[in-house]
Amino acid sequence: MSWFSSPAASISDALRRDGLHIVSPSGNRHVRNAVFTASGDAIENVELVLFCVKSYDTETAAKAFAPLVGARTAILSPAKRHR
Repeated sequence: MSWFSSPAASISDALRRDGLHIVSPSGNRHVRNAVFTASGDAIENVELVLFCVKSYDTETAAKAFAPLVGARTAILSPAKRHR
C-alpha cells in the first residue's frame, strides 16, 4: 500500500508516524507497513487511486499523481454527500 499526498499537506508525516486507521463495517484495520509520501517518485504504477481532494485542487492533484497511473489503474473519487 502506498499513500501519496500533496507536498503542502502534513498528512504524510502523520501517516508515517501513526499509520492509517481504517474503520469499516466489514472490519477495522491499522496499516503501518506502507509507503506514505508526498513524492510520486517513490511509487511505481499503482492498482487503485483513491482521489480525495477539495474541488479547487482537482486539476493540480490529478497532474501530481498522473505518473502513478498505469494501463490497469482504477481511480475512485468519492463525492462528498451534502445533506
